[in-house]
Parts: sequence; C-alpha cells; structure tokens
Amino acid sequence: MITAIKIKKDKKALSEMVSYILLVVIAIGLSVGIYSWLRGQLPSESEEKCSEDVAITIRDYDCDTTNDIITLTLENSGMFNIQGVYARGANEIGKITTLMLDSPTKLVVAGEGISTLGRYDFSPSSPLKIGKTKEVKFYYNFTAQIGDKLEKIQIQPFVNGKTNLLLCDNVVDLKVNACT
Repeated sequence: MITAIKIKKDKKALSEMVSYILLVVIAIGLSVGIYSWLRGQLPSESEEKCSEDVAITIRDYDCDTTNDIITLTLENSGMFNIQGVYARGANEIGKITTLMLDSPTKLVVAGEGISTLGRYDFSPSSPLKIGKTKEVKFYYNFTAQIGDKLEKIQIQPFVNGKTNLLLCDNVVDLKVNACT
C-alpha cells in the first residue's frame, strides 16, 4: 500500500511540471508573435528621408510681367547638394500654395537642367552645390486657375535617394510684390 501512494504523488508532480512547461512555452510563443506583429507595424529604420540639413534660399526674384515669367535666384544654403526644386504659386497670401508654376523650358538646354510642370531638375552631372546660386525661370500666368497675378511662391527642394526622389521638409515661402 505504501508504494501505491508514492506512485500517485509522483504522477501529480509530473503533471504540475508539464503544466509549468506549457505555460512558459505559451508565454514565449505569445511574446514572439506580438514582437513580430509590432515590428511590422512600426516604420522601418532604413526608410530613406531627406536630411534636415538640405536647405534652399531665394536670394532674389525678378518678374517679367510682359511675358509672365518669374526668375528666381536660388542658393543652396544647406549642407548637401540639391538635385532640383518644386515651385508652387498662389494669388492670395493666406492661401496654401498648391498650384504649380509652369516652366518655360521643357527640354534639357545646354546641360543646364530639365524642367517639367512646376519642377526644375538641375543637371544630373551638376546638382546645385553647397553655397552656389542658380537662376531658374518659371511662367506664372494661370489665367484659368488664379488669374494674372502671382502674390506668393513656394519652393521645395528634393534630392536623389537610392531608388527615388526624396522631397525635403525645408520649404521656402516668399511674398512677391512685382508679379501682378
């Protein structure tokens, strides 16, 4: 009779050990699952972004009201080369500048750069280098959208990333007086 009681106690201890092992395995499995799910929800650290040290300044502007062209003198005041800029314009100071300025040049001109609607790309072999200036021309006659006056212009630089263009957060707003 003594041996029968001993065996019964040993089986109880064995089932408690199995339950503890199962609890630990379940806890580890849940933590690995939650970690994997959270890692997928957070943005990747390798996500490319434009550096905060990319900056552009509008040194001067000139409006040709006869031909509706604004000439901007842009300076790279940051710490990295700039591949190009987006230009937007508006006819009211308080409005967000959402309308693109149309560039007068649509093709590469003597290696200077290429322009498309509201975008000016500096020459791929010669970006706007640190401390250098460049004159860029844009049409601003938006008769269908905002009328024949330009009161505000916004310039946003971009740089080349590994696979695509990176828009920079350093946007320059300028109130223009002579383009009416």
